[in-house]
Amino acid sequence: MSMTPKRWRVVKGLFDQVVDLPLDERNARLAELAFGDADLRMEVESLLAALSAEQDRFERPAALKLASGDYLHGSPGPSMVGRRVGTYLITREIGRGGMGAVYEAHRADDHFQKRVAIKMVPIGRDTELILRRFRYERQILARLEHRNIAVLLDGGVTEEGQPFFAMEYVEGRPIDAYCAERRLSLRGRLQLFRQVAGAVQYAHQNLVVHRDIKPSNILVTGDGTVKLLDFGIAKLLRPDEEDELSLTQGGQVPLTTAYASPEQIRAEAVTTATDIYSLGVVLYELLAGRPPFPISSAPLPVVRRRICEEAPLPPSQVVTTETAISSDAGTTRRLQRTLAGELDNIVLMALRKEAERRYPSVEQFSEDILRYLAGLPVQAQPDSFGYRSRKFLVRNRVTVTAGVLVLVSLVGGLVATAWEARVARHHEAAAAAEAARAREVLTFIEQTFRAADPRESGRDVRVVDVLARARDRAGRELAGQPEVKAGVLLAIARTYLGLGLYAEADSVLTEVVALWRGIPTGRAKLAEALNDLGQVHLMTYDIGPAERSIKEALAIRRADPATPPGDLAASLSTLGELLLEQGDPAGAAGAAREALGLRRRALGDTANDVANSLHNLAVALGTQGKTGEAEPLHREALAILRRLRGPSHPDVAIELGALAYLAGERHDYPGADTLYTAALAMKRETFGAEHPEVASTAYGYAAMLFDWGRYEQAAAGARAVIALRGRSVPETSGILSAALSVEGRSLVALGHGAAGEARLRESLTLRRKTLPAGHWLIATAESTLGEAVALQGRFTEAEPLLAESYEHLTKSGGVSPARIDEAAARLVRLYEMSGRPALADRYRKTSAPP
Repeated sequence: MSMTPKRWRVVKGLFDQVVDLPLDERNARLAELAFGDADLRMEVESLLAALSAEQDRFERPAALKLASGDYLHGSPGPSMVGRRVGTYLITREIGRGGMGAVYEAHRADDHFQKRVAIKMVPIGRDTELILRRFRYERQILARLEHRNIAVLLDGGVTEEGQPFFAMEYVEGRPIDAYCAERRLSLRGRLQLFRQVAGAVQYAHQNLVVHRDIKPSNILVTGDGTVKLLDFGIAKLLRPDEEDELSLTQGGQVPLTTAYASPEQIRAEAVTTATDIYSLGVVLYELLAGRPPFPISSAPLPVVRRRICEEAPLPPSQVVTTETAISSDAGTTRRLQRTLAGELDNIVLMALRKEAERRYPSVEQFSEDILRYLAGLPVQAQPDSFGYRSRKFLVRNRVTVTAGVLVLVSLVGGLVATAWEARVARHHEAAAAAEAARAREVLTFIEQTFRAADPRESGRDVRVVDVLARARDRAGRELAGQPEVKAGVLLAIARTYLGLGLYAEADSVLTEVVALWRGIPTGRAKLAEALNDLGQVHLMTYDIGPAERSIKEALAIRRADPATPPGDLAASLSTLGELLLEQGDPAGAAGAAREALGLRRRALGDTANDVANSLHNLAVALGTQGKTGEAEPLHREALAILRRLRGPSHPDVAIELGALAYLAGERHDYPGADTLYTAALAMKRETFGAEHPEVASTAYGYAAMLFDWGRYEQAAAGARAVIALRGRSVPETSGILSAALSVEGRSLVALGHGAAGEARLRESLTLRRKTLPAGHWLIATAESTLGEAVALQGRFTEAEPLLAESYEHLTKSGGVSPARIDEAAARLVRLYEMSGRPALADRYRKTSAPP
């Protein structure tokens, strides 16, 4: 048949319509489009066959195809299904390639049940090159143990002498299919991708470059856990270990074209930057719904030019809601706006042609995504003045933070002074005296900061030293001015509080309270100082003194009809925090609701104090298990704080941590992981590694990891918090007892029953010392200890712990039903293990599934 230009256009048009279809759909579609024209169909099929042959030669070199036997053996070899390999019985073939075949298998002995994936070299393909490469892959897998990498479990040889290895069987979907089928949001896709990046970074730390990162090698399980597979063409970065096994010798370039880096295409040296490029391609596809370069129907020279020379369009310019993220987009234009800028720049930085201009490491690539999720500036963003202005945040360490807190305290005092002056306008003399006091406080503060000038005190002067000098000066110079002295000391105390120096804050506030008690006209100021002192006692879990200070401050403010609504709300907020610590979340919610109402009436819906009350109410509701009511309150608070404080203020991090807790409660562990990581990064950047706020979030993260089943990571995270014991985490701290509990439960889950029991006993002892009798946290500690004892077979000792703690929890008002269900489930397990099914059934009716 002669090929005219018109005929060629028809052939090419049909080719373009079917080339990207799966093989089983391609033939049917081609038959439909050809309308019975056998010659036309034959022409299109010949083009498809030529494309397949050329791409296969490109993706797997001829030398490798010969070595694997593809040309020598037309048959795929004898089936292994139904045969026994070592201790495993093969049940079906999963896949087959040049490096070997993969089978699903089950352990065939009576020791335990295990489902695995077996990889082996089929008979007839066992050339020396392939066998050496196979053993090399097994060597690489043996050095990689990571939660997001399929684990090597076993290895050996068959009766015929064929090497094999058994791996963790991963039941999941390729990451692109998983995202599409679940209509995953943009945030969800980025969270999944960070799991992939974590696995690749771990491989790089162990000197392994994967070289074949693509969606089909990244599976996602039903619970959202990513598993990186197939290290068949991976490369060790230490030549002495790799020896002659590298398949990059002799011009052989193993790769998958669509995800290959420019240096792979050019057969140049492969480094960790190669995997960064492939990760960029995967991320591009997850965001845009298509790869950066359309190469499926292009001839080989065009493919090479596109990958090596052409710059890809930003994802925002090619995305459509139909092909990508339709669940949270609304419109294509909205999605394009979301991707434009930071996300475009992150992806394009990973896809740079020059390896040295990509991210220096996968860790920094992943960190940029985390910074985007947290609202922080990203490395890939052009460093313009406008961008930095929009992304400005308080990143400096303790010194500048403390200075800002001092100024905030001062400004807050001046604003309060102005407010009181307006309220009491008819008392002009009192207002004038208050204004004069404020001016004197301001003068003293200014002098304090001048003392911190390096020209006065040396360049290494510390803020804590400046505060100590200021307190000393106030004692000497303001002895005859008690009201001014009290104002200065209050600013110093609040700065200590912000620094997490609770003992110093307690000492200064105690002095402030004493000063205002001696001033007959200072009742309102006395209430303010008492409320602050109560907060300090709460921070150190000194509940008795906290209750006395907080309730006295509230009584003073309720008794005075001139008390500003904001001051009364502040006392109610602190009361709510006290009630929560005392194990009364319902009472805490009531106090928080009253404070929220006062603040909304006085300040509107967008003030910082309104966000504080929203947070307190949400925490109280969440403690009662009312997560559906709590989450929108946290999100409203987060929106207010981001608008008023900026994207990376510590208060924003607190809300992110609260949302992370709620995500964990509803078993969205990947989402909780991202939120906790972002909150920790923001807090560490502001406060440093050992601040109590950092310890609090780190504990929450460890507890979530335990619930997720990541016991080793949970134990490590808890130990990091416990290591701060006696420093930023006081012995009386609830964070300490909670961290001890997480480490203990993790050790029990890992099979270290005695060590875990010791930690749980220590946690219970601390809670009994620091919490009031009957507190639900004591009952929870007794329940977890009872579980650890039962798992060691000491049923008689475990039963009273489990039964009594369950009864206490059922009688505690406002305790989350989930905590009661957990306690009941532990009783069920006890009675099942001890052979008393009737008792197990009694508690099973009220428990969650064990």
